[in-house]
Amino acid sequence: MSPLIALLIDEFNYFGTMLVIGALLLNNAVGGALYRTPPARPQVCEDVLVAQEAAAETERELSQNVISADYLASTGNVQPALRKQRHFLRDPAGG
Repeated sequence: MSPLIALLIDEFNYFGTMLVIGALLLNNAVGGALYRTPPARPQVCEDVLVAQEAAAETERELSQNVISADYLASTGNVQPALRKQRHFLRDPAGG
């Protein structure tokens, strides 16, 4: 690197040379920070997987615009006005 420093001193003087070399070293520091090992991924609990699968099943049911009576009974999400109108419910066993 000494020929580069000699060229820079001839061209920019001592302080300019230190500025250019400092910029080069700062770029190396940023690049070196990218080589660190990534943190370990946390282990997913079995309960989380079961909950995600249940949520996906519920979303599939709701995306079909069909809400089963079992789902509404288990969650209690039936509003009083909808309890009278049962035509939107389907029997999961009978279709």
